[in-house]
Amino acid sequence: MLLYKFFKLPYTKKILLIESALLLIGARVLLLIAPFNLIRNFLSIRRKSKKPKKQIQIEDIRWSIDATSNHIPFTKSCLVKALVGQILLKENGYNPNLCIGVSKDNENQLDAHAWIDINGKTIIGKTISGYKELIKL
Repeated sequence: MLLYKFFKLPYTKKILLIESALLLIGARVLLLIAPFNLIRNFLSIRRKSKKPKKQIQIEDIRWSIDATSNHIPFTKSCLVKALVGQILLKENGYNPNLCIGVSKDNENQLDAHAWIDINGKTIIGKTISGYKELIKL
């Protein structure tokens, strides 16, 4: 059934899904083997070297990340999705910020969260109310 739905999609959405899947897997592997500073440097180098390609709508980028992460094991974490979102958004001419913050839950335990915002509006990730922003990349 999923394969049937995939083949019915327009070409641009198929490519976006494939790119999202590969980036999600790559981001997950990088987070397992590389220090975060190295990943952050990689993202800043990629930002400088890429010229925006044909602009894809933010909603389509968000959809592709959510759709693929639901079917690829170990890629549902907010940090993995935020890293991929930052890459795809930058490649399509947007100026996203990867934000990482913390809050305390009901049991007074720290909870960390990563999200993407553009001009202060959360684009990828759950609502950030209650999180104190620590890092903005």
